[in-house]
Amino acid sequence: MDVLFLLKGLDTILVEANQVFIDNLVTLAYALLAFHYRKNNNIIFIISLILFPKVFDVLFLTKNILESYPSYAYFLIYSVYDFSIILLILYRENVMKLLYWIRLKVFIFLGLSYRNKITFEYVRHVNEIKIIIIFAISVLISLVVAAEYPLRWYVSKDILYFYYLYTPLKLGLNVALVYWVWSLRPLKQKYFLME
Repeated sequence: MDVLFLLKGLDTILVEANQVFIDNLVTLAYALLAFHYRKNNNIIFIISLILFPKVFDVLFLTKNILESYPSYAYFLIYSVYDFSIILLILYRENVMKLLYWIRLKVFIFLGLSYRNKITFEYVRHVNEIKIIIIFAISVLISLVVAAEYPLRWYVSKDILYFYYLYTPLKLGLNVALVYWVWSLRPLKQKYFLME
């Protein structure tokens, strides 16, 4: 049996399963996780890095913006999105310091009262590296699918292997990501003070 035929059949089944609904369900799962972990500023920050772009994607990106771009650009845009989340998670401590510094400057500019010192407990999590790996795999998948387009134009129009694997792989990665975010646990602690 032809491999491409099997991949196309699997992709068709998943696409007919209403990917928009599945994507909305995954976004809802992140929102519920954010509510569950609302008292842990470290975990909520990681969830926010995943949730806010996901909400933007569900509400605006796919429906309004990406429809006007060629198909390969869709995959390139998502690879940049996933890579930026990797960087934000890796440099989470610096991002938090920057956000607190901006907040402090805004308070000073507006003449509002603020505390002289802000304490933030920075904690690395056991599953954080797994989340980074999932996003790295997602970047790789998006880049490979985008690279298939020029191969189809210049080599053969039947080069669609990764294109038809994209939906099943992304669905599996989304399920794994929800699981690893749900099971975040502290690994080590670090505190920083801002004055």
